[in-house]
Amino acid sequence: MDECGRGYEDHAILPDLSHLTTRHFAEVYEPSDDTFLLLDALHAHLPQLRALAPAVCVEIGTGSGAVLTWLAQNLGPTCVYFGCERTTAAARTTLLTATH
Repeated sequence: MDECGRGYEDHAILPDLSHLTTRHFAEVYEPSDDTFLLLDALHAHLPQLRALAPAVCVEIGTGSGAVLTWLAQNLGPTCVYFGCERTTAAARTTLLTATH
């Protein structure tokens, strides 16, 4: 249980970011509380998201790529995923996370 009394199955599991170093996070937004909150909300609505059978998923401001990668891991290959970023470093980091 966490500090709110929720079981860990109630939380989204963050994609593996072990390939990222402090060098990456010097240029790219590191996942923080807002990332975890968004992933938990998506996780809570995952059955509804899957039922919608989205064909396209877009994230604006991908940062480390954690959210877009989580969506790809949970919605699967029937959806096309696009991430928009203003910096090349973040775009590259998102690609690293998605393919790690």
